[in-house]
Amino acid sequence: MGVIFLYENIVKPFPSRYDKAIMKRLKGRQTMGYILSLDIGIASCGYSVLETDALGVPYKIKTLNSIIFTRAENPKTGASLAEPRRKYRGARRRKRRTSFRKHRTRQLFITSGLLSKQDIARYLNQQEPHDDIWELRVKGLDEPLTNLQLFQVLYYFVTHRGFKSNRKAELKDKDIGPVLNSINAFKEEMQSHDYRTIGELYANDPRFRDRKHNKDYTNGFLGTIQRSWLVDEIKMLLTNQQSFGNTQLTSEFIELYLNIFTSQRNFDDGPASGPYSGDLIDKMVGPDTFNRSRKRAPRATYTFQYFSFLSKLNSLRIAPSISAPFETLTVDQRALITKRLWGPDVKSADLKFKQIRMVLSLPETARFNLVNYGNTPEKALEIEDKTTFISIKPLREIEKALTGTTLPVSHDQLDAIARILTVYKSDSNRKTAFHNQTVLSDEVIEQLLPLNFSKFGHLSVETMQEIIPYLEQGMVYSDAATAAGYDFRNNQIDMEYIRDNVTNPVVRRAVSVANKLVKAVVRRYGKPDSIHIELARDLSQNFQERRQDEVRQQKNARDNEKIAKRLEELGIPVNGVNITKMKLYDEQHGIDLYDLSTNASMAVTDIFSDDRYEIDHIIPYSVSFDDSYTNKVLVSAKANREKRDRIPMEVFGNDSERRRQFENRVNTNITNLRKKRNLLKETFSDEDKAKWKSRNINDTRYLNRILMNYLSQNVEFTDVLSDAKHVIALNGAVTAKIRSRWGITKVRAAGDLHHAVDAVVIGCVTDALIQAVTRYAKYQERRDNKAAAEQDLAENNPEELDAKQFRKVFNDYPLPWPEFREELMGRVSSDPSQIMAGRQWSHYTAEEISELKQPFVVRVPNHRIVGPATLDTVYGQPNPDDGLITQRVRITDLKPQKNKDGEDIIKAGANVYELAADGGNKLVYESILDALQVAGGDGKKAFPTGRLLVRSPIQDIPVERVRVTSKATLVVPVGPKSVAANGSMVRIDVYKTPKKYVFVPIYVRDTVKAELPDRAVAPVKPYSQWYQLQPKDQFLFSLFANDLIRFKHPRGVSTKEILTDGSQEKGKRTDVVGYFTGADIATASIAIEGPDRSFSARGIGFASLKNVEKLTVNYFGELHSVHETQPMQFRGQRG
Repeated sequence: MGVIFLYENIVKPFPSRYDKAIMKRLKGRQTMGYILSLDIGIASCGYSVLETDALGVPYKIKTLNSIIFTRAENPKTGASLAEPRRKYRGARRRKRRTSFRKHRTRQLFITSGLLSKQDIARYLNQQEPHDDIWELRVKGLDEPLTNLQLFQVLYYFVTHRGFKSNRKAELKDKDIGPVLNSINAFKEEMQSHDYRTIGELYANDPRFRDRKHNKDYTNGFLGTIQRSWLVDEIKMLLTNQQSFGNTQLTSEFIELYLNIFTSQRNFDDGPASGPYSGDLIDKMVGPDTFNRSRKRAPRATYTFQYFSFLSKLNSLRIAPSISAPFETLTVDQRALITKRLWGPDVKSADLKFKQIRMVLSLPETARFNLVNYGNTPEKALEIEDKTTFISIKPLREIEKALTGTTLPVSHDQLDAIARILTVYKSDSNRKTAFHNQTVLSDEVIEQLLPLNFSKFGHLSVETMQEIIPYLEQGMVYSDAATAAGYDFRNNQIDMEYIRDNVTNPVVRRAVSVANKLVKAVVRRYGKPDSIHIELARDLSQNFQERRQDEVRQQKNARDNEKIAKRLEELGIPVNGVNITKMKLYDEQHGIDLYDLSTNASMAVTDIFSDDRYEIDHIIPYSVSFDDSYTNKVLVSAKANREKRDRIPMEVFGNDSERRRQFENRVNTNITNLRKKRNLLKETFSDEDKAKWKSRNINDTRYLNRILMNYLSQNVEFTDVLSDAKHVIALNGAVTAKIRSRWGITKVRAAGDLHHAVDAVVIGCVTDALIQAVTRYAKYQERRDNKAAAEQDLAENNPEELDAKQFRKVFNDYPLPWPEFREELMGRVSSDPSQIMAGRQWSHYTAEEISELKQPFVVRVPNHRIVGPATLDTVYGQPNPDDGLITQRVRITDLKPQKNKDGEDIIKAGANVYELAADGGNKLVYESILDALQVAGGDGKKAFPTGRLLVRSPIQDIPVERVRVTSKATLVVPVGPKSVAANGSMVRIDVYKTPKKYVFVPIYVRDTVKAELPDRAVAPVKPYSQWYQLQPKDQFLFSLFANDLIRFKHPRGVSTKEILTDGSQEKGKRTDVVGYFTGADIATASIAIEGPDRSFSARGIGFASLKNVEKLTVNYFGELHSVHETQPMQFRGQRG
């Protein structure tokens, strides 16, 4: 289940008068009202449907569940799932273009009469002897070559062309640095030895005696040569051959060959055909967020740079001191900052915060809202000097390149230049665009060519120019957009808009699943009262940011473990509250910040007594809803009672001496700037309270705003709540706090239903609950103040309870309805109908109870057919006697092991390096084994250079790789004498024979064959001995990854059971329902996983199963049998 309820009775039920009030409000509804709540993560979407009363307040769980799907990225690296396909497509394209160059070279020799088609065929079919290319390249400079020898050299050149860039900008790329260094080294080598050509260098330099090409061995990079050198060599070679009397080598032949050799497609032209052919980048630019008829502007444009500066300038705030509130900039301050970056004589590209401080003559105590000062406020100036407010580097680079022009360059021309340098990448295309779109001279254009820009904003140049005048008045972006006529908050949003503006594939998939779920719920239950959403924080992060978060969490976990050990040594219970107390104690150096007496030190053994020391919210929780660590201090219970629901400065600020002592104590003991600001905050107005509460309850991140607007515009709601309450995006921190106060904790390893439980909590966070939590928090903060308690009784008692009842209600943390916790506990239990039948429920009938079932977690099946037809590694042809395949591996990958008889063997993973039956490799085998044993079995230590020199009486044998063998059941021929392992398994087709169930594996390669395979897996047998399907065999269904299957096993399936606390134990199941996760053709078995990941099983022999059935499950966890009549055919296959 993955959810633990920490204590049985966290709160007392509300008085019966509350139940009656709910029932009274229910009578005002003619149809069922509900709140749909969504907990959206990168690979999950928990949801709940909560029934509501006439005021839109939830009172009952209608349904809940978790939807699990595959994240749209490589889980190990975060790379796009399209990356392998893109890589292979690029390799195929390069191979195709190389083959075409070779074809044109062959045709050139034939049409020029140098060779016949038969001559070339004999050479390519190894019927003619092949000369040493390197010797021919040198020989051809001084002696005549035959036409066949010349063909060998020129044919080799079109497949090995060296490095050439089509654009000057590429030469500035830091990744190209090693290539350029290698080219320069070759150039120096040629000049120092007076080599005429690069071929002569290769033929004579000792470094290239053993090999000429770069290999993927240790220290195997030999270098890179420049294509222009090869062009020079080809010209010299052909010119010399002409002078030696070869009259067939005409000038036309040389020109045609050089055209073939140097042909290279520009990147920005895209492929030769297809949707992206021609102007590749320009076609990929998305539409303007506000006006879809306009294209987005490059970030390097003047308009974008100035627009970004103004937007950021208008969000800049300055606090004169740590305790003072942040203030907006004055008109004069804005003008000074603008002049500092955009003044006529300013050449710098970056504007640091320290420079802003100097320009505005700010006091040393001033702080910027956009600077993260961390826990080192004493280094504020140093941090500001390293922190950039904004950079306009692209604009400055363009201006520098334009210094040679005498004509004035307008802002529009700067925009045009930036667009050309962003959209076009090749020098030729850039020159054409500059000549067509600008009046720049050739000299200036040459200065611009080395510049290279990328990335686009979300708005077009035209839209930004319309908004800029309002930004210049000091308006923030949202207000400026509205003033310019764009409805910033209610911009029309549909799925096409989301596809254009949400480019992260992980987020796209999560939003897509959530959208389908919302539609399914609305179809079944009608209009909702409202939709509550919570987006996981990692949805708005890239892979690297998520990894950094994980590192921080791991560090925090290690710190907590250290504190836990200290607590154990002190004999203190280890729990979250005590760990936080110890952290605060250490941070405050053992000082009670609120106790201004001379002896304010806290004894570490006393702080865990709730009667003596408490954790206080600096800004009261009742007015801020801020439960973060930076809003907490450890103080004496007495001082905390005196503070009540006030900020510290309201307690200490009115007395100058106490104020001085408090400020000194905070400045001395607290380094965290945010916490220090909270402690020294002078005032907390009603406006501050509203902002803080809204910020800590609602999540206003960009993605949330898009999803909120989409749901508001595309879902029809009831009129129970106002439009502003139809879609609410909640902050994860507030729901986490509420969930913990209700005693609900997550154990992620124990299943996926915790997503559904989170969704229930999210749905319960309504205005009514927020008000109840506010009253509760306020009451707790003022509980020891009799006058304040009487005021609460007078102001917050709508049900007219007596004082005793009132205190009982507000002394317990509020629940959304009286039986909420017991109901939630029952609904996610393994048998809700049995668990909940044992008590009386005010809002369930006995019939409803009897029909309840545990939510069946939904996993989205993967029916996509993607991946390579074969894996990359190529093996030797299988031995017909034993089916073993061979492969060459590095000797550094070898490890010595013992076989079952205790004999020494050498392995590389699952592959074995064997001693040949005839002993032909005995010397090498024993030398490798000895070296491995001396190095303790570590191949990398045994062969640090990646090479072993084996001494023999005849000659020394250099060994870098050896041939190993492994068992293979099913391989794919990829050459006359080579095979490769199958790519990914797409599905299995299940059949029922008269005796048993069998399955046929379908791989990616099978999808392009004329017919589907017709052999079913037979365990521990080669493919030739697999079961041949017969006409009488009945096809049942196909199973893809995450398809649902149900079966019986007579002896029981051995399972790995996951308990509610995340621990594991072995189990047995005879009746099994689970998601298919894979098949093993070696053992003819399958693997499955429980719906809630509560169990898993591997190696389930398929032939021994009974009553095998495929199921489908909808978003509501309802199961239905699947009946298929024949296997799904792929394009071009015969049925």
